[in-house]
Formats: sequence, structure tokens, C-alpha cells
Amino acid sequence: MGETVEAIAPSNAIEDMKRVAITGIGVVSPLGNDARSTWEAAVAGRSGIDHIQAFDTEGFEVKIAGEVKDFDTSGLAHPKEVKRLDRNVLLALGAAREAWTDSGVNGVDPARVGILVGSAIGGLLYARDFLHGVGYAAMVFVALALTVVLLTRPRPAFPAV
Repeated sequence: MGETVEAIAPSNAIEDMKRVAITGIGVVSPLGNDARSTWEAAVAGRSGIDHIQAFDTEGFEVKIAGEVKDFDTSGLAHPKEVKRLDRNVLLALGAAREAWTDSGVNGVDPARVGILVGSAIGGLLYARDFLHGVGYAAMVFVALALTVVLLTRPRPAFPAV
């Protein structure tokens, strides 16, 4: 009791940190398909929650959700890729495109660029198709293997906003 615990981070960790600049913002959300409309809807107190339109809710207790509506996928990727990509990837590409345009950056060194993506959950359609194709046992094995890898490998800390 009363012992001092040493910090896990090295003493020079803060001095070694680099500065970060947010150069562009992109948002695709139930409130709007870009940063401006999302912000305006939030400030006005509008809700992005509505009756689910993406699928038939018959047989489900929940009939409402926050869905992204009227999202235009043209120009995000090749049309064949758009058909194959999961919706969460397309939404992330849309937000990334807006952030890049908003930044006004040209001729940047890719080694000096970082991206922070905030996503509550994604890839459910892909997971469903995977589960359908390989079976439940394989899905559980993959999930357990990933959990073990993520919990046992040392990794840097990444902030999430």
C-alpha cells in the first residue's frame, strides 16, 4: 500500500510527440452527407433517427435507426468495386474524399499523412456473407484468433475521437 507505480510510457514520450494539424474534415452521417449539412442539422437540433428504409423491418422489434440516406457513391471507386465494397467502406471513402478536398493539400508526401476514422460498427454485410459462405465454426475461429492476436501483440496507442 502507498507504493509509487512507475509510468508505462518512457519519460521522454511527451517530448518525442510530433505536432498534428487537422487540414480537412469529412463527414457522412445520418444527419447529413457532408460536414456542413451534418453541422447545420446538429446545431438546429434535428435528429438523424428515422424509420429504417434500407431493409424490410418486418419480424424485427426495432423499426428506427440512424441511417445515411441519399448517399451518392459515383466517383468513389470503379463501378465494379462499388458493387463489391461494403457500405461502411463506401461511406468512409466519401468522408475521406470530402476531407481531402477540404484540406486543399496538393503534392503531399504520403509518408507524412495520417488518417483517423471514427466508426461505431461496420462491415456487417460482409460478415453476414462470410458467415453464410464458410459457416459459423469458421467465423468463431477467426474471431477468437483475432482476439488472441490483438490482446497479445504489443502495439502503439492510437487516439480515437
